[in-house]
Amino acid sequence: MIVINNGRIEQIGSPAAIYTRPKSRFVADFVGSANLIGGRLKSAPNGPGPVFFETAGGVMLQARASHPPRGDEDRVAVRTAYIDLAAGPPNGAPNAAAGTIRQRLFHGDFIQYIVDWPAGQLTVRRPPTEMFEEGAAVAVSFAAEHCVLLET
Repeated sequence: MIVINNGRIEQIGSPAAIYTRPKSRFVADFVGSANLIGGRLKSAPNGPGPVFFETAGGVMLQARASHPPRGDEDRVAVRTAYIDLAAGPPNGAPNAAAGTIRQRLFHGDFIQYIVDWPAGQLTVRRPPTEMFEEGAAVAVSFAAEHCVLLET
């Protein structure tokens, strides 16, 4: 699969690789639904692998880089379906923070939530069996492998 933006190749790879490891903001948003979270790289290896990323709201995230980080990357992407919600406060696990349900939208096979959290807002898609009321306090969390450091 090739993703092209204004005549320029953004990324080449299998559909699964492009979906799970987008390289750019364009690819992350174009292929599926993703949250683009702004901040700054805090620590990184010399090559691809685990990194620490601090959001503009001060939340420290564990993420994955598919490229050798340059140090000036300012966004991570998290797919809307890869974010978990739980009632109550976060349990202190990595990539977990407190949030509040701002809006709930029924879409048939999923519920879309807009969640306020310290780094802004997240769009979260959960099965219709997981219902939270608007205004509810929730713990927002996602696995480090689903938090992707974007190259551009």
